[in-house]
Amino acid sequence: MATGWLRGVVKEVVSGDTLVIAGTTKGPGPAPEKRITLSSLIAPKLGKRDGSSKDEPFAWESREFLRKKCIGQPCVFRVDYVVEAIGNREFGSVFLNQQDNVAIAVVSNGWAKVREIGKEQSPYLEDLKRGEEAAKSAGHGMWSKDPQRTARAVRETVGQEDDAAGALLARVGKGGMVDAVVEAVLGGSSLRLTLLPNGTISLLVNLAGVQCPSVGRRAAAPAGGDAAATAAAAPGEDGAAAAPVAPTAASIAATSAAEPYSREAKAFTEARVLNRDVKLVLEGVDKYGNLFGTVLYTPPAVLPGAPAAAPAAAAPAAAAPAAGGEQEHLAEQLLKNGLAKCVEWSLGLMPITAAYKLRDVEKAAKAERKAIWTGYVAAPTNQTKLSDNFTGKVVEIVSGDCVVVKDSANGLERRINLSSIRAPRPPARDRPAEAWATEAKEFLRKRIIGRPVEVKMEYNRKVLTPEMQLAGEGERVMAFGNVEVVPDKGEEKQNVSEMVVARGFATVIKHRTDEERSCVYERLVACEELARSSKRGVHSAKEPPANRVNDVSQPGSATRAKQYLPFFQRAGKMTGVVEYVLSGHRLRVHIPKEGVTIVFAPSGIKTPSRPQPAGNGKPAVQGEPFAEEALAYTREAMMQRDVEVVVETMDRGGTFLGTVVLVPQPQAGGAAASAASARPFNLALALLSKGLARLQPNVDPSRLPEGSEMVRLQQAAKEQRLKAREGGGRKRGMYCCMYGMYCMYGLYSMYCLGRKA
Repeated sequence: MATGWLRGVVKEVVSGDTLVIAGTTKGPGPAPEKRITLSSLIAPKLGKRDGSSKDEPFAWESREFLRKKCIGQPCVFRVDYVVEAIGNREFGSVFLNQQDNVAIAVVSNGWAKVREIGKEQSPYLEDLKRGEEAAKSAGHGMWSKDPQRTARAVRETVGQEDDAAGALLARVGKGGMVDAVVEAVLGGSSLRLTLLPNGTISLLVNLAGVQCPSVGRRAAAPAGGDAAATAAAAPGEDGAAAAPVAPTAASIAATSAAEPYSREAKAFTEARVLNRDVKLVLEGVDKYGNLFGTVLYTPPAVLPGAPAAAPAAAAPAAAAPAAGGEQEHLAEQLLKNGLAKCVEWSLGLMPITAAYKLRDVEKAAKAERKAIWTGYVAAPTNQTKLSDNFTGKVVEIVSGDCVVVKDSANGLERRINLSSIRAPRPPARDRPAEAWATEAKEFLRKRIIGRPVEVKMEYNRKVLTPEMQLAGEGERVMAFGNVEVVPDKGEEKQNVSEMVVARGFATVIKHRTDEERSCVYERLVACEELARSSKRGVHSAKEPPANRVNDVSQPGSATRAKQYLPFFQRAGKMTGVVEYVLSGHRLRVHIPKEGVTIVFAPSGIKTPSRPQPAGNGKPAVQGEPFAEEALAYTREAMMQRDVEVVVETMDRGGTFLGTVVLVPQPQAGGAAASAASARPFNLALALLSKGLARLQPNVDPSRLPEGSEMVRLQQAAKEQRLKAREGGGRKRGMYCCMYGMYCMYGLYSMYCLGRKA
């Protein structure tokens, strides 16, 4: 029964003389298909996958010629006749570009014979005969006169049951890439591939990292069917249909066990990779011998089933090939269109960067409620996304992944946890420090303390640890952000998280799909891979260096601290690190050379006392004015900075007294650098100049190293109060309070002297 001329796109090439042509569709879902055998041709038959029959000579080459010529090409075709004896098989004529007769091309290249018997024949029979004679005389294809080529005409196939997947992975290696052709699409994420160029290895491949909706129970292939046939024809326009050999996207809808969107996922994959050359990246094999890989394909110019009348820009399915032949990631495209979901056990086989890229694509599809995510409602999470950006200065390093930044806009200190990384935990009251915690904190301190930074807040997280529960504490909200160091002249902007991870002092957190993460997550993963390959820090097999410190800064340690006094006095100038600011003039300083931590205060000065809570039988002490201002000033200037100390003496409480100055920081810029190095920051002088400290009344300034300068600065601060009173206005009140501070200190000192008397 002949039909008129129809249009379609070649979707599949079953053998050297049989094609599956997809028509167009206006609605969602698979397009109608027709399975056409070229009229009056007989091509060599492919063998069965189970090995019960082998290929006929030149069967593989014949199929490959027709596949490369026709797959994905627009065509016009018609049914010439139907043979009811073999399941209503339809025979017809197919033209590419309306001029290229496919049957004549096959015969002329020697990949099929002309069948002259039978009452039904092709209308182009004479042309076919002439093409066959020409191929015979030229020795093309199966008419080759080369005995060696004829001997190699039958391929020896290796199937999945021969552990071909494990052997291939061992030979190529994880992450290796091979060329293949997709023989069948069993589901949206399950394919049968044959490796090129000789086609001897056939494998079942699952897409790594994703899973499409299940197509349910597959229809059984009839005995004696063509082994290479992977799709059956849908009912044609005349009501005839070929006997099915495997489920197609169109037939899945009738399967009760098929999950929603399973046929759309299968049709999506078929339209892009079925019978096309692809790149297979091997990711791994599970314990059952199933191969998982990444499939890369070149986007087709025309997709089977795309609306014929729709312009290319308006048809989402009929996308043009990527510029420059760029290949697309099949799993990523399935996720992007909401036809697959990520699976953790399979993502673990992939590189971390690739796995998280798939998670990001899935997250975007969920947000747009595409396909399987229609009606999706995100599960409750303990995270909240933030969009706060600010600039400031780093005033404290809490650990290798936590810093305190002073906001330049309002002067408030904000505790920032670095997004998506975890450094070793510092010591706490109930646990020692983890390995490499001290090194991670010191690495960060040396590079960013006191530096201006740009902070981009990214998310909050509610935390409730078992220790917090035992202590009866509630949830604590932790703020996470991305911190970048503002570069000096001639420097490049540096990301703090990348610095720590690349040095091996932190690891990247493996987030769940629905969790917020750092905006530079992929770069963090790359830095972690670099640190792991270089065996740095926490990735090293070596034990971390031991950190032995004698801490004499705790209350009740005065006797032990006094043992160090003669050594410190003989040593003169020593280098240390300010670990903590106890008050405006008292510091906890670590002396690395001696391996000791002490309490240190500048000689001859005192800042207002901070309030003290009641404890150990003592009543609470009220704080003095300007105590918090002095503390904030000293904290910003000295906290965790490198200092030079000169110990002169020690008081009865175990506090060492002397001179403390900041170690000059290297700067660019000639005169500015020399000026900075000529005037080192002396804490005692700075506090006096700001009016935040006073000279002790019972100390003779002439006996202090900078005594005359101290007296001058204190007098200047008092004079500023007088000048402020003359000017009036807002400054008057501030300096009056400052003058009141001096008067109060005098009365307080007199009171103390009276108590001593």
